[in-house]
Amino acid sequence: MNKYKLKSTIRITAITIITVIAVCSLLITFAGGKSIPSWNEIYSGLGMNATDNGAQNYVSFLDVGQGDSILIHSKGRSALIDASTLSFGDIICDKLRANGIKSLDLMMLSHNHDDHYGGAERVVSRMMVDNLIMPELMGSKSPTATITEIRNDVLADEGECFVAKQGMNVNIGDFTVTVLAHYKDEENENNRSIFAVAECQGVRFLFTG
Repeated sequence: MNKYKLKSTIRITAITIITVIAVCSLLITFAGGKSIPSWNEIYSGLGMNATDNGAQNYVSFLDVGQGDSILIHSKGRSALIDASTLSFGDIICDKLRANGIKSLDLMMLSHNHDDHYGGAERVVSRMMVDNLIMPELMGSKSPTATITEIRNDVLADEGECFVAKQGMNVNIGDFTVTVLAHYKDEENENNRSIFAVAECQGVRFLFTG
């Protein structure tokens, strides 16, 4: 179910030469001051965020107030689990772009409450989402119009949409994100949440919605 868009690569030697020249230029720029530039300043001068690292593996719990939003990143691949409320949608997009993320390989919406899917409406309107995993909507007591719109936006951009099923998994770089359970017959919307786990090099992160 992975549908990755391959990106062009540059030879490491070229990257190294460009980086050395850029760092030297920054050091010369700061030479007139009293302090040596920090790594954050160097990254900023290169037009990068300090966390930009195609080989880095991390899980980041974004500060979005009510609800949640979790970013998983590895080797240039990214997944977002939930997206808080609509009011945080643009903030989430800004945080993703600040980390060099311009598209998502996977978005997972854990359940049909607007403090988990609300911001996804803005996310899918501002960046490509290759794969969307969402709960079974049949039988849900909460409004589903927004999730349906999110789904349609992903499909319109040639992404793929899936209803969560136990054992379903997607590789995000060194991470494997797996659906452990989805209790679609539960009446309580929270209890209908998708349970998922992300595993990387023996470390596991459990997401319970």
